[in-house]
Amino acid sequence: MTTTPTGPNPVAQLPPSYQGDRRVAADTSPPYGDYARFIIKVSSNVGSNLAVCQLAVTAGSHDCADGFGVMRSFLQRAGVDPAQVEFADGEGGDPNDRVTPQAVVALLRYLMTTPYAAQFLQALPILGVDGSLYDSCTSCAAKGNVFAKTGTALGADFVNGRWTMKAKSLGGYLQAGNGSFDVFFLVTNDAVVTNGLAVADGAETALRTGDDLASIAAILQQDAASG
Repeated sequence: MTTTPTGPNPVAQLPPSYQGDRRVAADTSPPYGDYARFIIKVSSNVGSNLAVCQLAVTAGSHDCADGFGVMRSFLQRAGVDPAQVEFADGEGGDPNDRVTPQAVVALLRYLMTTPYAAQFLQALPILGVDGSLYDSCTSCAAKGNVFAKTGTALGADFVNGRWTMKAKSLGGYLQAGNGSFDVFFLVTNDAVVTNGLAVADGAETALRTGDDLASIAAILQQDAASG
């Protein structure tokens, strides 16, 4: 029997021997907001790439590449210039992926005007509390007051036997003193942080650079809170 994967179940076409009175199993997917929270909190690259495919489905396509057209339309509605965004995947790890600070800031500002602003804010890693920022600035005054997404592009330099940080970023929101949130975006490019090509050396490079950005964000948050 052939039927559509998303249409109603044509039980009338089943053979008479099928009683249809006992369900073997059932699974109900969580709301997409819960899924998105997982992707953002822990930097799930698999989930980020799959999200592009899901965008394609909303356009009636089974070709994941068509999801980028949906993304472009969204950016335009959000007031973000698509010419300042270049993506070949969903995770931001492709060598051709680029985005300007201006585009990131514009998107972050737009998201705070949407009905799901509070949900998005809590989906972001929180400094010193959870997600990919859980172990950064755990005892500083800004703990719990910076909501931001991390980004990492780490590459191996085999000629010189070292790791290079192609890009490390941190962007999101700072809790201000008046109860509002200030938008910020920090990024460093092409930083050589450590020598050695062991996996531990690469991890140390990423952690050290990430801690530096988190410390800068903490300083900015304290300044925003005092103002």
